[in-house]
Amino acid sequence: MRIAVDIRSLLEPFPSGVSEYTCQLVKNLVAQDQENEYLLFYNSKKGRLPERVKSLSGNKIKLIARHWPNKLFNGSLFFFAWPKLDRLLENVDLFFMPNLNFCAFSSGCKMVVTIHDLSFLYPGFYSFKGRLWHRAIKPQAILQRADAVIAVSKSTKRDLLARYHLAEGKIHVIPHGINIDKYKNIGQDAYAKVLVRYGLHRPYVLFLGNVETRKNMAGLFLAWQEYKKRDTLNCELVVAGQKINSAPTTNMPSVRVINYIDEADKPSLYSQAKAFVYVSYYEGFGLPILEAMAADLPVLTSFSTSLPSVAEKGALIVDPYNYKEIAEGLYQILNNVELRKNLIAKSKQTVQAYSWQRSAQDTLNIFLSL
Repeated sequence: MRIAVDIRSLLEPFPSGVSEYTCQLVKNLVAQDQENEYLLFYNSKKGRLPERVKSLSGNKIKLIARHWPNKLFNGSLFFFAWPKLDRLLENVDLFFMPNLNFCAFSSGCKMVVTIHDLSFLYPGFYSFKGRLWHRAIKPQAILQRADAVIAVSKSTKRDLLARYHLAEGKIHVIPHGINIDKYKNIGQDAYAKVLVRYGLHRPYVLFLGNVETRKNMAGLFLAWQEYKKRDTLNCELVVAGQKINSAPTTNMPSVRVINYIDEADKPSLYSQAKAFVYVSYYEGFGLPILEAMAADLPVLTSFSTSLPSVAEKGALIVDPYNYKEIAEGLYQILNNVELRKNLIAKSKQTVQAYSWQRSAQDTLNIFLSL
């Protein structure tokens, strides 16, 4: 079987969780699948490829590129449903889209799409430009066209059923994975280099993710101000991530905003923190909390959407709409020694339930069933 995979997300200048999902899933699909051929499709006017694309190699992998201007390519797909992506790659049996994007397919091609969240349906979470882009890719048409839909959490599946009224049997819940070894056995040199590179001093509490409205940044900053009234550890709050839309910023002296960080620096940044805080209003999955758990960090997160089911008992859960409760959670997770030990112990069990190998095998089973 010739399986095409849309890897356009891997060309983003600031890769997010979708890029990590795409890259890890492709690597593990190819490692486990000895029979099928994988055609990795992207469109880029630039000739130079990011290292994460170059890392996808093997006997069963073939990179197929088109070098059209993206505005022209996407405009043609939007207005004319052309070109048919499967025909660009010739004799494709199944086309896998790891996230929503502009697309068009011929009627004989099977298609599977992954939905990470439906945050684009909430006007307060996206800029006008972001909402317009998501409307232009026509999510409902893609979901109706798909032969199978992968939801990364039960929460996302519930949202899909409520909003798009899909047949329940069409939706398959397959969570993200985590590479635990990536966050272990980090050398002291790597620790020191990261601290110097980003101008950090320990101790610090870490937030890592896109800095955007739905991550509840305003509530986190208010909670941090409240927590600092009782702070005996002299902690900083380190905010690491690309700023999206009109997310609030702060000039608080105890908050360090370091913007986007390289994937290679994440393990060191996690491992040197005292705790991880991620109190979003809305998440389709919440991969950063698993990354923090893999680095043996106590995690503070919210009761919203997917986060409690992903974290299970490995995190302290608070109300994201109550900044004083978040502040109290910060105090407890930093000062209650027994609570810290208990959360870290339980999080070790939690992360064992997630692996990219399992995610890839479950995804492959869907391909084969079609």
